[in-house]
Amino acid sequence: MIEIIGELNNYLNIEALTKDTTLLAAVIIAAVLGVIYCFFGYRCIRFIAAVLGLLAGAAIGRMIVQMTNLEYPITMVVIFVAAAVCALLGMLIYRFGLFLSVFLGIWGIAYSIIAQYTSLDKVFAVIISLVIGVVFAVLSVIYLRPVTIVLTALAGAFIFSDLLFDYLVHIRWSAQLEVIVRLAAGLLLALIGIIYQFVSTRDMD
Repeated sequence: MIEIIGELNNYLNIEALTKDTTLLAAVIIAAVLGVIYCFFGYRCIRFIAAVLGLLAGAAIGRMIVQMTNLEYPITMVVIFVAAAVCALLGMLIYRFGLFLSVFLGIWGIAYSIIAQYTSLDKVFAVIISLVIGVVFAVLSVIYLRPVTIVLTALAGAFIFSDLLFDYLVHIRWSAQLEVIVRLAAGLLLALIGIIYQFVSTRDMD
């Protein structure tokens, strides 16, 4: 039994992860959101868009504060109002919320892949990932249900896969094999999520 536990510790990074409770909480929350995105993206797109709108609005508010040199407590009011407005827009204006959620999700995934697996400069990686995000976001608005299901399943699956191999699985393969396994796990989970979403949302056409 001791040998088995020791062998598991060689493969899993649980001890390192649990040393930082803040990191552990963030990883758990992100993993849960990834699963929700993968399996319930189309049904929960308004909620997802509201959450992303909240985060985007807070970021916009922070940028406004930094550019205008406002002082506390006005800074907090500006950030709160911007976050609330963007969250409401994401929830109430469905296509805007869909565009926003798909854009942010695909942009994040595209940037992560480009930055990790290519040697492009950071500026070019950001620009290319932004273009990819905009293209897929526009397609999601035009072809609402199928594109939304595919993109949310892919985004959620790869978020979960990245978290799994970054923070939990501690296997040290060759770089090429690790990339293949990581991508294969993400694609398999995405395929399951796509099938589930198409079957469970047939009544929502």
